[in-house]
Amino acid sequence: MDAAQEKAVKITAENAGYVAKLQEKDSQLFSLKADYAKLQGELVEIAKAATKPTAKRTTKTPPKKADE
Repeated sequence: MDAAQEKAVKITAENAGYVAKLQEKDSQLFSLKADYAKLQGELVEIAKAATKPTAKRTTKTPPKKADE
């Protein structure tokens, strides 16, 4: 092989390595986006529950009788 062919082979191998790294990063990004969406949904549910008014007591405790 001459020098040009060797250089082409080297560049092609480097390119394949970069493509593999980018695919891995894309996969990680997709996973992080899914996790973010899930956590954001959970946060909305927590916020809704926190702002929901609490139910009032329906049973009243009788007043205490004063000792005579």
